[in-house]
Amino acid sequence: MITPNMNKFEINAQMWKVADESPVVNSCVAKFKKECRHLPKGRVVMTRRFYDKASHQAYILCLAQDKGVACPLMLAEVDHGKQKWYYVLSEDPYDTTSAFSAHFFKRYSERSGKPYNMPSLINYYMMENRDVVKIYESEDGIEYAYASRTGIQLCRLDKERGISKFCTYVSLDMLGDTQKLALEAILGDIEEIENIRGNYKPIYKQTDQDVYDGIKSNIEWANATDYASQIACEIYKQYYEDEI
Repeated sequence: MITPNMNKFEINAQMWKVADESPVVNSCVAKFKKECRHLPKGRVVMTRRFYDKASHQAYILCLAQDKGVACPLMLAEVDHGKQKWYYVLSEDPYDTTSAFSAHFFKRYSERSGKPYNMPSLINYYMMENRDVVKIYESEDGIEYAYASRTGIQLCRLDKERGISKFCTYVSLDMLGDTQKLALEAILGDIEEIENIRGNYKPIYKQTDQDVYDGIKSNIEWANATDYASQIACEIYKQYYEDEI
């Protein structure tokens, strides 16, 4: 079971063991790839929650493909007492592990107009916000924000555990005119990412090297802060104080 004291290496070791050995995961991934083979450029969405007795932990599989680009994820659903957290299995053990709070998804539901239907909501969030660019990072690296076409994700780094906590979601319609203009600078970056993704091989044709190259590109894109949009910092500071 994942506890609040476990670091990213311990969390990922447990999650990868389940991913490699669970018959539920193997069956769902095989079915997902089969559906993607039938619809190589179409939309395929599969969500499955299951409980692993060996690790005493609930997990969620979010398998999605849109316009030929696949986004398969596995999350651990953990109740730390005050609220649930959803830890995303990391492909790179040396990268920080992402964890989304239940509060984050509640705000996403309210501000996107999508029903709070868990865990399906997670899958749709991941599809809509697959391509992000960092728009702000504090001097100490603890607070930062990512922007996508639909909204802004406000985050806090737990340095000791190596966990990137996604704390709340701000929709674009909550921003002022000046703040919206600041974000327009990054839309070109997101469009470039989307165009590159469009040239990816279909998931059922990808080799291990293709998967690794995609992971490396995702990390580089997401962490390439656009310092030209300095006014975007105001967005983070304002909503960080109000929301988190």
